[in-house]
Amino acid sequence: MKKSRIILIVLAVVIFVAAIVVWWQFDNIKAVYYWWKYSESDIEQMTEKNNEELNKFLNDNPEYSVHATTPLEEKLYQEGIIDDEELMSMLTEQITVDDMFGKKLDLSDDGALVDSETGEKISIEKAEQLKEERKEAVKKESSAKETSAKESSAKESSAKESGAKESSAKESSAEKSSTKKPTPAKEKTETKSEANRSQSNGSASDVGSSIGSSIGSSIASNTPTVDNSASNGTVANSGNSTPQDKPNSSSSSDVSASIARVYVLKSSMLAQLDALYNQAVSAYYALPEDQRASGIKDIISSLYPRATALEAQCDAQMAQILSDLRSQLSASGGDTSLVDKIDSAYRNEKSLQKAQYLNLG
Repeated sequence: MKKSRIILIVLAVVIFVAAIVVWWQFDNIKAVYYWWKYSESDIEQMTEKNNEELNKFLNDNPEYSVHATTPLEEKLYQEGIIDDEELMSMLTEQITVDDMFGKKLDLSDDGALVDSETGEKISIEKAEQLKEERKEAVKKESSAKETSAKESSAKESSAKESGAKESSAKESSAEKSSTKKPTPAKEKTETKSEANRSQSNGSASDVGSSIGSSIGSSIASNTPTVDNSASNGTVANSGNSTPQDKPNSSSSSDVSASIARVYVLKSSMLAQLDALYNQAVSAYYALPEDQRASGIKDIISSLYPRATALEAQCDAQMAQILSDLRSQLSASGGDTSLVDKIDSAYRNEKSLQKAQYLNLG
């Protein structure tokens, strides 16, 4: 009896440890499952479908000025032509690709950069040159506008100063010309009509008193009653309801920036993983052909710690972004379930990406 109890306890511990391992390595286990069950094209389609949830949210909430990374923007970033900050500006719609390069760019069927108007292929060096030339052109335009504004301001100041001097001169001239002394008023004698008017004052006074009394009664009867609540600072309702709170534009821009950070982090990590994979491939083909089978284990062993460290870094950054996003959505009354959707999509994306690298191997 005692022996069977020990066996049950050991079995329970083993199951518990296995459950922890499965939970801890769930993404990796799912990646192996995807790799074993699905083809490379299937995994690519699953990756695209995985991103639909966030894209749908952005389409349903146009108040957030942010869009998903386009293939063209992704290409420019992966090639190192634009950096994190520039990609953020594009995603939050502060600048377009056309504005940044001063030319309409597109991707050809084979994924190369091309001039969309001429169809001419554009190298990475040429794209970088176009961006720098556009920066210089924008600086010159800005400098020219600033110079023009200063000149206009100087002209306005000069015109005002000239007008002030002219006005002062006119006032001085007017003061000099007004030198005549006023003619003393003649004493007026009481006319006959004035005397008659004086005599009729008594009767006019009686009539005026009667008329004034009638007017006063009429005014008193037509004067509207004033609400005493006004004296207490209370305004009577005139039909205008209290204005409702409008969406906070700063909150919307904060949410947009956080969503854009998700896209930038994804692009950044994919670029670093691709660089790590290319390094492994280069190291593999650098070995003599007869040593490649045995040497691949050493290559993977040397790069694996860097890959896991990169994943841990990505997890930490994503956790911070989602924490910020949850706070921003809560403060603005937004739908916080978006945070859980992004987190779920992120974890699934990791498994899909690992499965893709297993297929490439």
